[in-house]
Amino acid sequence: IVLNNQHHQHATMESPPDFSKEDLKGSPAEFAPGAWVLGHSHFAGGLSQNIVLNNRCFVFKLTLREALGGVSAGEDALFIFGLGNNGAIGGVKDLEKQTGLKAVALLCNGGGHHIYIKNWYDAFPAPFEVWVSPTKAPDTSNGQRLQKDYPDRWMLADNSSTE
Repeated sequence: IVLNNQHHQHATMESPPDFSKEDLKGSPAEFAPGAWVLGHSHFAGGLSQNIVLNNRCFVFKLTLREALGGVSAGEDALFIFGLGNNGAIGGVKDLEKQTGLKAVALLCNGGGHHIYIKNWYDAFPAPFEVWVSPTKAPDTSNGQRLQKDYPDRWMLADNSSTE
């Protein structure tokens, strides 16, 4: 699938990204035209004694070259990178309302974040797509459960199928 900006060129920025409005509470903060960050405080590995990190989910307004997630080719939609925690779901829903655009897909950034995939499936029904890294997540107990419970929605980010 090919995603690109409205003019079928590489996106350009007139000024550097501005993350000064990021609040670490999951509120969408536009850091560049058509690009938002939803930041959360995050304890690495879920352990409170670890250093607190900024866990980010990025959302981009894109014009689709092919139909995706129930949106037709040539229309604008929201594409998500980074499987944020559950608080990011509310931020994306808010962004859909603010922009009038539909979130069509999410690319999971791997690691332990696959534990949140079920919540994204539940919050964004099909045809919303969640693309999962083919390494690690499919082999975990959670990944195995998701493949069993959501066989029509489990998608690897390598253009293959698990069937």
